Amino acid sequence: MIKLIIDFDNSINIKGCDVDDAFALFLLISSPEVEIELVSTTHGNSDEFSIYKSTLNMFDELGLCYELAKGGYYYKDAAKRICEIVNTKDDINILTLGATTNIRKALDYGMDASRVKSLTMMGGITSELKFKSQVMDELNLSVDYLSTIEVLKAIDNINIITGNNCMPHRYKIDEKTEFKSVYLNYIKEHLLRWLVDNKIRYDEDETVVWDAIAALYLIRPELFDNKDKNIRLGKNLIKGYLEEGSDKKINLPEIKSGVEVMNTIIDIIENRR
Repeated sequence: MIKLIIDFDNSINIKGCDVDDAFALFLLISSPEVEIELVSTTHGNSDEFSIYKSTLNMFDELGLCYELAKGGYYYKDAAKRICEIVNTKDDINILTLGATTNIRKALDYGMDASRVKSLTMMGGITSELKFKSQVMDELNLSVDYLSTIEVLKAIDNINIITGNNCMPHRYKIDEKTEFKSVYLNYIKEHLLRWLVDNKIRYDEDETVVWDAIAALYLIRPELFDNKDKNIRLGKNLIKGYLEEGSDKKINLPEIKSGVEVMNTIIDIIENRR
């Protein structure tokens, strides 16, 4: 059983914002090997108040009953609960899909970093992210880069699913796409809206469900090749660059050749047991 804290910047109900955090949550909910200990909200895709409101609305609309804690710069509930859970329960994994603020604050509250079984992060880049000719900014590790540095220093067994490794795995639906899952039908209208936004912003007809790919690594690590890298912890993280250095050893999992990532994610959610 994978005991998991999910810390994310879910913005599914916010115009102009991505829907991949919700995709990640629905994938994990649909995975019987995952036991969700806490869902906490941070900032990144939008401000922390809007992120929490978006997530609370989603929980209410779908009848989700997981513990939900509000976090970010101005809210401390999430960090306190993360600290309490890690310090009192064994084998806790953390998945962070937005700014790293809550995890750093949990460390400030006394979270024992040595008790974190693994920290999986979606974010970071090793080269420019480009949709056609337009460069896309890194939006997770760089949001609160000072917190990112402190988190990377403190915690071992870190896996980072980079934007570059996610980029080749595009996804598109249209009005005719049919699902049987309540979660996929819920996300469909929001995804169609995001595809329009993505077309306007990047002139792309497809999107990448970045955070869902990070969640997939947790439950299907055999679909990835592990790639150790020593990185520098400095101002390079202002823009999320994972530059080579001698400050920290991390794992940058790469999706194996031939793996149909989106088909796998959709299949798991559609066939939830």
